[in-house]
Amino acid sequence: MTDDQSSLKESIARYLREQYSFAERLRVLAGKSEVNHWGEFAKLGWLAIPFDSDSGGLDAGPAEMAILMTELGRGLALEPVLPNLVLSGSLLQAISDVDCRASCLGSMIEGRVKFATVYEGMGARAAVELVAQGDSFTLTGTAKVVLGGSQADFFLVAASATRLAVVPASAPGLHIDSYRGIDDYPACSLTFDKVHVNAADVLTLDGTTLGLALNYCCAMSCCEAVGVLDVLVEHTLQYAKDRKQFGKSLAANQVISHRLVEMRIHAQEARALSGLAVQALEGPGGPELDVMVSAAKIRVDQALRSVAESAVQIHGAIAITNEFHISHYFRRAAGLRLSFGDAEWHEDRLGTWLKKTGGANESTAKRFLASDADRAFVRTVEDFMHSALPKQLAAKVANEQNLSKQEINGWQRTLGEKGWLGAGWPKKFGGPGWSPRQQFIFDSVCTSMNCPAVVPAGVKMIGPLLQMFGTPAQQERFLPRILDASEWWCQGYSEPNAGSDLASLRTSAEDCGDHFIVNGEKIWTSGAHYADWMFCLVRTSRETRPQQGISFLLIDMRTPGIEVSPIQSMDGAHSFNSVFFKDVWVPKENLLGKQGEGWSYAKALLSHERLFASWLSGIQRSLRQLKKVAIGDQLSDAKLREIVRFEVRTLALEKRVLEFLEQSEADGVLSDEVSELKIQGAELFQDISNAAMMICGDLAYPSDAPFILGKNADPLFAPAHAATAAARYFGRRAHSIAAGTTEIQKNILAKTVLEI
Repeated sequence: MTDDQSSLKESIARYLREQYSFAERLRVLAGKSEVNHWGEFAKLGWLAIPFDSDSGGLDAGPAEMAILMTELGRGLALEPVLPNLVLSGSLLQAISDVDCRASCLGSMIEGRVKFATVYEGMGARAAVELVAQGDSFTLTGTAKVVLGGSQADFFLVAASATRLAVVPASAPGLHIDSYRGIDDYPACSLTFDKVHVNAADVLTLDGTTLGLALNYCCAMSCCEAVGVLDVLVEHTLQYAKDRKQFGKSLAANQVISHRLVEMRIHAQEARALSGLAVQALEGPGGPELDVMVSAAKIRVDQALRSVAESAVQIHGAIAITNEFHISHYFRRAAGLRLSFGDAEWHEDRLGTWLKKTGGANESTAKRFLASDADRAFVRTVEDFMHSALPKQLAAKVANEQNLSKQEINGWQRTLGEKGWLGAGWPKKFGGPGWSPRQQFIFDSVCTSMNCPAVVPAGVKMIGPLLQMFGTPAQQERFLPRILDASEWWCQGYSEPNAGSDLASLRTSAEDCGDHFIVNGEKIWTSGAHYADWMFCLVRTSRETRPQQGISFLLIDMRTPGIEVSPIQSMDGAHSFNSVFFKDVWVPKENLLGKQGEGWSYAKALLSHERLFASWLSGIQRSLRQLKKVAIGDQLSDAKLREIVRFEVRTLALEKRVLEFLEQSEADGVLSDEVSELKIQGAELFQDISNAAMMICGDLAYPSDAPFILGKNADPLFAPAHAATAAARYFGRRAHSIAAGTTEIQKNILAKTVLEI
């Protein structure tokens, strides 16, 4: 946030905290409050936020309005900001009559007049007809759900996409049945019995205005939902810490702590997509805005249900009582889910867009372009890839076949010669010095063009660690050979009895003066059969706490005493290995950092590993392939909705990966929240793989090892996408295990982020 935005957020939060407590909310509901909160909102300038200065507003934008709505969600304020300020305000600001616009908005900003909008669309059930009658019009019909209507002085009746009738609440023939919704927010039912409307009160709108206004309101409802989610997560976490049962806190129960972690992840994904929807409001609109808003609404709906239900479950019986605030947040969550189109409506809208485009939407990177410089960067990358990437290699990547070392290394050498292999490296270490956004765009373009994935052990793991902790001699020796792909690396962490529990590792390194003697075993070592070097955790002391006796060695895999034994996976591939060390001589100059401090270096590396272990590039590629082969006239609505949900989850993951890249550049380190991406990505990748296999049906049944392993160019029994579907499903079971199991990630998050 800017300083102004931070000040706005704090001022709103302070007012709601001090003047709009839960007890005050109950007084408002009972009609016993002594405060005119709407008038106070006007005095504080909140009602002027979304309007331009010509109309008496603050010239603020969607970002500032999102701040207001999020804080109102946290405070559970009952005032009709969404239907009045957001929806009706958007429509009034769009009318062409300058005097009428100024008059309506001026009275709204001052808090003297409230509007409510009657519309049809996004799940509403309005059926109001505007009929010309000489020089005037009449309105006939009913509208069962008019948000904010019970407090409105005027109704804006969107009788068509281009006509907006302004009707006073006192108009003859207009019958109002006021009520409060399931969440206690004001609403009404309207009956129009030939209500007379003067021609001057029928305003003309551009044909896109109503759709834009509804998208705007839907996005802001998602921001309000984020505030609701924040409170549900925070208060449930605190309750679980404070509540003692069977002699310990509820949060100490692993089932409860994992559920709290899941609540947080749901809320963070909802926040990410709501932010994207708000950003999209700054753009020109059109299909991309529809996509972003619907994606946000779908994910927010899922989060509201899951988080709210978990909050009630963890609080127990107290949470179902009306006297307890959590029940009110639970009901507001339900109300928001029903407003501005439910999840199914938005899934249908997004599904229609996917079918129209055939699923072949633009490169993911293009969703995140923020400037002309970004667009020029995309063109630069695309132009190079078109000229440098062999078509046969791209075809194998698109088919998700296994690649040989020669194929992978050939491509990495091509990137190295261009200076792009170390995309995330600063210039002083030989990298291009790209910003996090450029790194993200580069990876996304490479994925969209079916470039082979870069092997992470060298470029993304040991390379950055050498930059942070290596000696000048180590940096000079190793970094150039990583960048030109002349040396491959593997990671020596896991052991037969020390997988996620790395502190229990037993591989020893005896200090022999100018060298170490290493003995032990590593397992699940990806690419060890290809590697020239291994970065390895070894135990150099058993006299202190387990973590303090670990050191970090760089080991030449050609050293005598090292034996690599292959492990074949159930998908038929060979990527894992056992590595045995018997009296392996390692010079002291290959110790990274200080002896006994390897644990701290390993933790720094693990945070980066978990960022790219979100598997984003693979997810993007697999989802694009799934959409390409599945979306068509014969695809059932249920399967199309499943693909829509994958699209939404992928978009949330993309946004969060970009945020963590930016955090890494700003802070130099990644926070422990990065484990959330590992959980999100592994589960999503597995779900997409399962869906791909099931959509292929019996065509996925034949085993076609030569094609899967990349030895044959053409499949023997079925189309390419079906021939590899089962193998991909088998292989990706490892993703929720590798780099720390999902359960371990939840333990980490519970301890370090939730502080349980």
